[in-house]
Formats: sequence, C-alpha cells, structure tokens
Amino acid sequence: MRLLVGAVLSLFVLVQGCAWTTRQTGQSQAFTNGGIKTAYQDGEAAFRNGDYVKARRVLMQIISNYPGENDLAQVQWLIARSYDLEGRTADALSEFKRFLLNYPGHPNAQDAEDRVRQLEQPVMPVVRKPTKAIRVIGNLSTDYEYGQEFDSANTATTDRVSARLDVQVRDLADGRGKLVFSGLRTRDLLNDHNDQARIQKLYADWRNVADTATVRLGRQPATAGGLSSRYDGMEVHYRPLASMSLDAASGFPVDFFKRGSVDTNTYFYEAGLSVADVAHTTGRFYAVRQFNEGITEREALGVNLQSTWGRLDVVGNADYDAHFGDFNDRFVSLDYGVRDDLRLSVARDLRKDPYLQMSTALLDAAALAQSVTSLSDWVALQGEESVKEMARAHTIDSTDTRVGLRWTISPMWSTNADYSHGLSTITQSDGSTTERALDRVSLYVAQYNFWRVPDIASLLVIHQTGSDLASESVYLNAGERLNAWAMLQLKGRVEYTNFKNGGTADSVRYVPGLSLELEPTTALSVTAEAEYTREDLLYGASLASLFCRLNVTIAF
Repeated sequence: MRLLVGAVLSLFVLVQGCAWTTRQTGQSQAFTNGGIKTAYQDGEAAFRNGDYVKARRVLMQIISNYPGENDLAQVQWLIARSYDLEGRTADALSEFKRFLLNYPGHPNAQDAEDRVRQLEQPVMPVVRKPTKAIRVIGNLSTDYEYGQEFDSANTATTDRVSARLDVQVRDLADGRGKLVFSGLRTRDLLNDHNDQARIQKLYADWRNVADTATVRLGRQPATAGGLSSRYDGMEVHYRPLASMSLDAASGFPVDFFKRGSVDTNTYFYEAGLSVADVAHTTGRFYAVRQFNEGITEREALGVNLQSTWGRLDVVGNADYDAHFGDFNDRFVSLDYGVRDDLRLSVARDLRKDPYLQMSTALLDAAALAQSVTSLSDWVALQGEESVKEMARAHTIDSTDTRVGLRWTISPMWSTNADYSHGLSTITQSDGSTTERALDRVSLYVAQYNFWRVPDIASLLVIHQTGSDLASESVYLNAGERLNAWAMLQLKGRVEYTNFKNGGTADSVRYVPGLSLELEPTTALSVTAEAEYTREDLLYGASLASLFCRLNVTIAF
C-alpha cells in the first residue's frame, strides 16, 4: 500500500528537459562510441537549456577529439541549429551547408536544405517596436523510491519522495540576461529527520551581445580551483580573444550540512585563465586563496589541460598549495590510437586525500578531546605551524597507476573489449603503506534493431582480480520498443565476489530487473523500474531485497 501511495504522490510532483523536433522525433540518438555519447549528452543538455555558446564548445570539442568518426552527423547538425536559433545567420548558413556536404543522406538533410533556402532569401526591413524575447524554460521532476530487505524484521529501508525544479528565465534580446533556479525537496516517509530542502542554484547571468563578457551573481556551482562545494558569490569572465578567457570569482562556500546558509567566516578569492584550442590544447590555469575565520585555509596554484595531436590525447592537471609547500594532485593520462580499432591508455595520479587545508586539523584527537570546533581557537591554542602539521597528519598520500587497452571489435555491433591494470599505493601519516593491485577484463556487445526482436540487446561481462578480492559479473539487457514513445526493457546481472582475506562474506548475487520508459510527448516522460536482489552467502544465510523507482518528468 505504501508503495502505491508513494507512486500516486510522485505523479503530482513531476520532470525533465525540453527538446525541439526533427524528422527523427521519437527515436533516441544511438552512438557506437561511448566517449562521443557522454560528451554529446552534455552538449545537448546545454542546447536544450538555451546555452548555445556552451553547447558549441562541447560539440566542437567532440569533433576535435574524434575526427573521422561515424557518429558526428548529429553533432554537426546540433552546431548548425545552435547558430540558427541564436540568430547568427552567416555561421548557421555555413554549418548547414557543411552538414549537407558531409551527410547528404542523413534524415535531417531535407530540413537543412529547407533552412539554407530560407536563410539565403533576402530579408526586407520591417519596422517594429523593440521587444524583449523573454523565455521561461525548465523542468519539474519527481522520484518515488521504495526499497525493502526481506529479513526477520521485514522492514522498509527506503521510502521517500523527492522533487526537483529547474527553471531558467531568459532575456535573449537585451544583453542575454538569464535567471537560473534549481531546487531539491526530499521527503523521507520513514524518518522526517532526513527530510531535505536545498536551493542548489539561484543566480543571475548577464552576457553582452558580443559574447565577450559574462557576470554571474548568486548561488552557483563550484569553481575549478579546488573548491569542493557550491558557493554564494560572484563570477566574472572576459574573453578578449576567441581562444582565451580571463575569469575571477569570490564568495562564501555553502555547507549543506550546516543548513546551507551563508557563512561569512569562510570565503575565497580566485583568478584564472582559460584557453580553447590553442595548439590543439584546451585548459585552465588558476590561483585560489581560501580563508576560514581569518586563517589562511588554502593557497594554491593549479592547471588543467587537455590536448589532442593526431591519434594522441593527453589530459593532465596539477594543484600546488603554496601555504603548505606541497602538491595536492599531479595527474597525467595518455590515450593513443594504435589504429582505428585499438587504443592504448596510460595514467598516473599522485594525490592527497583530502586536499591540504587547515581545518582538517580539527579532526585531531587532541581537538576532539577538548571539543574544539573553531579553527581560530585551535590556532590560538596550538600555534599556526603546529595546526598545519596536524592538518598534514590527517591526509593520506595515494598513488594510482593504470594501463588500459580497448579493442573495438565491431563498430556495427558496438562491441568493445577492454583490459586495464591498476596499482595503488596509500601512504599514511605514520609512514605505513598499503599496496593494492587490480586487473580488469571486460567485453561489451550491443546491437540496435539488428535482429528486429528485441530492438536493443546488450551483454557485458567483467572479470576482476585484485590483491584483496576477485569478482565475476555478467550484465544482460533486452529492450523492445512497443511504439514510437514506449520502451520496455528486461535487465539482469549475476555477480560473484570472492574475498581473499579468509573471511566469510563470499557471495553470489542474482539481480533481475524490469523498466518501462514512456515519452508520449517531448514535454512528458515517465520511467518505472524495479529490481529484485537475492544474495546467497557461501558461508551464511541468503539475503533478499526489492527496490522500486518511479520518475515523472514534465518539461516546460
């Protein structure tokens, strides 16, 4: 009964994004390349939110990173549409023509031809009163989640309803102003102490007509300078060149565990320089200073870079804290296409967890014994250098080395074989070290409407063996499109885990599942899914649980 009540409740608190239609309405964009799929979803989300500049930045990066791939038609089509909707006629015309040249047989080719003819027609001047193109877009989404473990108590472990509202109010005619709100409300039907109400975003954006200056004020996502939470404050961007942007930010970090209120005792300043496609390199340099109760918490310089030279992709970042005189993070990853169907990757990461900051010293046993919760009080009692050493003592050094190989066996069937080897070393403050090795082999096979029934089918097999455990996993998925707006999927997985420490927790888990996805219009989507888990402990009693989720999304 409670499951039914929750499901009814969720129907009244709904959500998701809006989309424009093409000749492919009702069909999901399928990508054989997982990297393109993930990046495309980010670009498409920005496009649907009307942030065409960000959308093009993401989409153009896809073309730069995956030249010659078969999945680029929809990427190029979206770039052309973004210019068109933004009113940049010359750029839109050029992109539509490039799309027709590269993909003359694409389902959207006729749309592109029609738009080219329209854009090339001379436009007669029309005298109108100035108007402001005010648009309100967004989505309202509701989730109902229910989970239960079938043991002697037979009690529910999850029973909650959550609603999320995302809204943008845009003025595209006068300076391209924008007001953004994102809020989350969760009601726990088992324990009202777990209820949450959060304003995750509430900021105003202004962008000049030339797209060279942007100012943002309010609660917004964290900056790239190592700030780990959202913050209330201001962010300014200035782009003197198409490939370079200067930015600065300042504000008060938000701690949702402290009711999410503005805490003026903690604040930060940051300045940065971003580059885009300079010598095939995109990235950002930053300098950040954070303060806590007047004490310097963090003072760091950092860089994040991504470069592509032919078949070689390089990603790297470094963060150096001048206050502590030590690196927080040094990471580099190399990905090389040995040939079109074979890629080799190598990565090495040396980092501190957590990042060095003075308030970590409040975790010291002496501070806990004296119930000291104020950093300024602890510095006054112990001295700044002593507190700094305590902060160091409560971070660990981690070193991860990974080597991987991906073989694309058949692009038509979206079939990949992967191998990776990882070696981790963790060094505690007392100098003791722990090493862990992990080898992972996986095979992924998927087909889309090849056998007609089912429409979608996939198989994923994973074998992992490490220093402390070994596991085998098999994932199966079969989906049948009932009509243009309904998809039914059967899912299942089997997992075997063998712990090598001689314990008694070895187990086999069987997890069958079912999901139904409905999208009768671009403004409404409904997803219902259920998953049953049976875990057979090799040295103990079996466990069973059920998890259900219902999501309703309305876009406006």
